[in-house]
Amino acid sequence: MIPEQIQIQHQQFLSSTKKAPAQTAPGQAVSELKWTRPSIFRSRYQLWSPERIVAELNIHGLFRPSGTGQSSDGSWIFEPDGRRPGMLLVRTRVSFRDEAVFEIGTTHRGGLLRLMDGRAYVFSSDFWKGRAEFQTLSGEPLIRFRTHGTVRLSADVQIFARTLQMPEVSWLTMLGWFLIVGYL
Repeated sequence: MIPEQIQIQHQQFLSSTKKAPAQTAPGQAVSELKWTRPSIFRSRYQLWSPERIVAELNIHGLFRPSGTGQSSDGSWIFEPDGRRPGMLLVRTRVSFRDEAVFEIGTTHRGGLLRLMDGRAYVFSSDFWKGRAEFQTLSGEPLIRFRTHGTVRLSADVQIFARTLQMPEVSWLTMLGWFLIVGYL
């Protein structure tokens, strides 16, 4: 895909999720989305903006689930790394290029996401409070999830201003929900 098309698709995802700048205060979420599960019989989830579906995620398997996600930015695969236990790979679906590796934490609910360019983010989760979020290493929130009930059929998603500038915002949002539903 040529760079201009990628940029246009990225803008389509972002334009469907942003609030107007006048409504945004520092540290406030600039995007309010919702993950839903249209059918209780299938592990297929949809990410809704107030107007439309902006992403879809399908989860396969029970004990070591894998998933595929798609948005206007592209499509990705989330799967366990067969060579390293406790690791998940994030790959682009078309080229199978590795985007990131997620290391599932053993002492707490969450883990560490390492992108191929060297950046790293923390994913923290509190099952009993129904909260999870991606943060920078210094603790600044990037994407926050608020689940409803213990079955986790839906969640409210808040995307913060800094995150909207990141090219991986769409797959990061899908990965967070994949981790909540499949692993944490």
